[in-house]
Amino acid sequence: MLLFCLLLQCKIFMMIKKCIVITQEKISLEEIDSIKSLLDAGCERIHIRKPNSIDSELRPYLDLLCSKVDSSKLTMHYYHNLAKEYGFGGVHGFSEKAEMFDFKSVSSHSIEEMENLNNIDYSFISPVFDSISKVGYKSAFSLENLKNFIDKKPLFDVVALGGIDVSKLDLLKENHFNTIALLGGVWKDGCENATNNFLKIYNKWK
Repeated sequence: MLLFCLLLQCKIFMMIKKCIVITQEKISLEEIDSIKSLLDAGCERIHIRKPNSIDSELRPYLDLLCSKVDSSKLTMHYYHNLAKEYGFGGVHGFSEKAEMFDFKSVSSHSIEEMENLNNIDYSFISPVFDSISKVGYKSAFSLENLKNFIDKKPLFDVVALGGIDVSKLDLLKENHFNTIALLGGVWKDGCENATNNFLKIYNKWK
């Protein structure tokens, strides 16, 4: 009975339409107010992705960020030691420290990769459409094949990433996605327009 209730709770949670936002690669203090605004506007989680930054550059950014937002709503890419130190709710990518966090996520670029996943909460699958932020990064997916995988009810959420704008949302719903991750669609017009860009997508998605 307990197992049935947990599975039912998981199924209901995964049916809720959710949006995740991934940050820009470069550190920007202006971005911090946008992150707070995005969370206030209904963003499910913010993924902090700063692949080319070093510890000494990240700390002032994280100090200010975590003074303004609930760090449990943040997921860290790469720097899992800092995620623990700053009280992040999640980490992205495999590591020994991942088990310490409430939310564990990874990136996948094929259905075959996802078929071998376990002990995670969600996986990005990308690029579902041609990327907005990465010129020339083309989709190689069949949405029908992704739908078939989702319909098998994997024990994690399959999150669509790549090339998502308002025009793609109905197609994603038709193919049974419940969560989308946004990057270029939010930040393409700078920090000052990030929340407006997010709301145009989120209000149609939810």
